[in-house]
Amino acid sequence: MTNQLTALYLSLKRVIDPLRSRLSSLEGMEFLFHRYGWRITLDDLVFAKINDLLQIQAPIEQFLELAERLESALEADPETSLGIEDGADIARSATRLVRALADFKLSALADLPAPLADQEFWRSIGDHLLDDLLEEYLRLYHPVAYGGLHFWGIIRYEPTEPNGPFRKPYDRIRIEWEQLLETVKNPLDALTRAYRWNDRAHPFEHRRLLEAAARTLRAFGVPAALMVPDQRRHVAEPPERRDRILRNSDALRTRWCYVIPPATGFCMKSDATSSRPHRRISQRYRAWSSCRSCGEEPDGHSRSVSTCGCVGMSTQPSAT
Repeated sequence: MTNQLTALYLSLKRVIDPLRSRLSSLEGMEFLFHRYGWRITLDDLVFAKINDLLQIQAPIEQFLELAERLESALEADPETSLGIEDGADIARSATRLVRALADFKLSALADLPAPLADQEFWRSIGDHLLDDLLEEYLRLYHPVAYGGLHFWGIIRYEPTEPNGPFRKPYDRIRIEWEQLLETVKNPLDALTRAYRWNDRAHPFEHRRLLEAAARTLRAFGVPAALMVPDQRRHVAEPPERRDRILRNSDALRTRWCYVIPPATGFCMKSDATSSRPHRRISQRYRAWSSCRSCGEEPDGHSRSVSTCGCVGMSTQPSAT
C-alpha cells in the first residue's frame, strides 16, 4: 500500500517538471508570463533577482530530490517495499509544494521593475499555475482522461482580454471541479449545461463544442480542425437535397480511414455538416491522378487522400 501511495505522489513530479523548466531560464520565465496574459521582457539581472526571491524554488527542489531518490530505489528493485517513513516524507514534501503553488510569490519586491514589483502580479500568476499544470499533465500523459474531461467542460479554455499595461489576450485554462461532480452525478445533463444546449435563455455554444471535439479527437491521435464549409467543394452533392451548407457556418473536419481488402479502400472525410466516401489509395495503388470533377491535384501532404471534396478520384497502379 505504501508503494501505491508513493507512486501517486511521484506522479506530481511530472506535474511540476514544466514549471521547474520554465523557471530555470530567462526565456522560459518570459514564456510563463506570456501564457498567462503578460507581455514582459526580462534581462539577466532581473531574472537572477527573481530566482533568488521566489519562495517556491526551495519546495520544488526538496520535493524533486526526494522523489528522484525514491524513484531510483523502485526502479532498482520493483519488489522492494518502501517504508512508512518514506511515504510520510514524500507526502509532507508534496503538501509543502502544493501550498507553495497556491501562494506563489516573492519574498521581497524591492528594486524590481513594473509590474514585477506588484504583489497582485504574482498572485495572478499563482491563480493560473495549478490548473495549467494539471491540464498539461493530463494532456501529455493521460490523453484519454484529458479528452473526456475537456469534452464534458471540466477542462475549459476561456479567451480572455485583460485591460491594463503589459497585458495581452490569452486563453485562460480552468478546471471546473463543480462540473466534475455534476458529470459524475448525471453525465448527459452536465454535457448539455456545459454548452447551453436547449437553453432558451442563452445561445447554444456550438463553436466551443466543436473546438472541444477537435481537441479531444487530436488527443486520441485523430487529425481534426475547425473549418468553414465551402459550397464549391460539394459539387457532387445531389441537387435534390433540401438542406444546404452555409458559407459562414462552423464545421469540424476529420478523417476516418480504413482499408477494405484485398485491393481497394475508402477514406471517410467527415464534417459536422456532411460526410461521404472518397477513394483511398490501397497497398496496390501508389499515385493519384487529378480529380475527374474539378481537376484538383491530390494533397501534397498526404498522397492517399483527396482534398477537393469530389467523388470519383481515379488511381493509377504502381510498378510495384
